[in-house]
Amino acid sequence: MSSTKQITLYTATFSPYAQRVRIALEEAGAKYTTYDVDILRNMPDWFPLVNPLGRIPAMTFGGPEVPPDRPSPDSDKIAESLAMLEFIADLLPEAKLLPTDPVLRARARTFMALYENYVNGQFRDVWFFGTPADPLLQALEMLQGALPPAGGFAVGEWSIADAAVIPFLARMFPYLEAGLGLYSKEDGEKMRAAMASERFARIRQYVRDCRARPSFANTWAGDVHVALEEANVKYAIWEFEARGPGSKPEWYYQINPLGKIPALAFGGPEVPPDQPSPESAKLVESMAILEFLADIFPDAPLLPTDPLLRAKARTFIEIYCNYVSDEFRGAFFLGKPVAGVL
Repeated sequence: MSSTKQITLYTATFSPYAQRVRIALEEAGAKYTTYDVDILRNMPDWFPLVNPLGRIPAMTFGGPEVPPDRPSPDSDKIAESLAMLEFIADLLPEAKLLPTDPVLRARARTFMALYENYVNGQFRDVWFFGTPADPLLQALEMLQGALPPAGGFAVGEWSIADAAVIPFLARMFPYLEAGLGLYSKEDGEKMRAAMASERFARIRQYVRDCRARPSFANTWAGDVHVALEEANVKYAIWEFEARGPGSKPEWYYQINPLGKIPALAFGGPEVPPDQPSPESAKLVESMAILEFLADIFPDAPLLPTDPLLRAKARTFIEIYCNYVSDEFRGAFFLGKPVAGVL
């Protein structure tokens, strides 16, 4: 399914708001172009022509096909992720991104509104301002209560209501495992225990079901995932609920004895991911996996062929890992002074 008019999505790889829109476009089978915009550090002078507020995601629709950094005045400009979800559903009705039944359509929009009005702000306050966790847990319980008890998506069949919510819920588990956020140690322990408990069993199942869809896998970006996509590699993904040390299934320690992610099984027979073959090579640590992918897919190319440029690429990685990564984590998620990041 595809629109006959061009669609360009201005995005940022790790933005949950942008992932909302990409999920919907993937579900619709739409033909579209993406263009990453660094709005925090280096917003292009031309980007306000697309979105005067300077925010992503944003979209151009129609008009002539032009380079994304030269948006045509003849194209329509659309901003705000939830408005874009509705637009895609209207533009491509055959994709059935919203139910045809008016009551189910209303329920889908209600689910989006419940998340946007009662949960999203609590996420932000807990993670970035260290407010108490109890109101967030209560909001999540309210959202969970809006899900069909027997399973399935927000209104039974998949819809843009799920695209609106899953980018945020999916980030919650790895953030909790890594201890990322300005919440107190006590609240971190409380949230990890709560999200692993029977109290939130339904929402965990919902997250698993949403993450299992190709539209999610195709738009979820980690460093290794980005490299695999760049190399155009066929690969399988196995997702975990991240709930802290010791929470991985027993078989996973055959792949990484430290129990950390990411990890990669390479070679051997094709088997279910939860039944790793002893004949496959097991690779861990994301930087080592990136180098491995560059070695086995030289035609991609993921590293320059010139030795000097390869050295510069590796130097850049080491500068980030050794000097920036911990400072960034400390300032943005643990409340430490920002001077180290700057």
